[in-house]
Amino acid sequence: MTVYKMFASAAGVTTVVSASIDIQNDGIIEAITLGVTSRDDATTSIPYNVVAEVSFGSTNTFSTNDARASLCQAAIHHEATTTTPALGNIGVPFCVIPGLSVKVAAGERIFLHCQASSAALEVANAVAYLFVRDGQDALPERRRR
Repeated sequence: MTVYKMFASAAGVTTVVSASIDIQNDGIIEAITLGVTSRDDATTSIPYNVVAEVSFGSTNTFSTNDARASLCQAAIHHEATTTTPALGNIGVPFCVIPGLSVKVAAGERIFLHCQASSAALEVANAVAYLFVRDGQDALPERRRR
């Protein structure tokens, strides 16, 4: 079993940041965890979103239907108003997707995309862990992007 950690950090208006890893050995992704956090200036009255995605695709598919390259996505939204300021720090601690059986080949690249959608955000972070059982023959699979 190999555990891969991915981290991406974004800030500002509609900034998308991507991180990538290369799978070292043929195997099977058995589980993924994805966490999303944000930190704002704690006085903002601007609503914001943070969204993250783990994907085989080099570009995000946040708002795409039938995106077969996507493995998982998580998001947070804070509806700040002039009477309800932002919270300072919020997040989704880890959503866990167990019981997967996604074949991957050595050298295959996986991406973590993170998007912040407001200038009020100081930082938006995404962290993902992929749990890959090594040594499993990975038959070629065409991934539609």
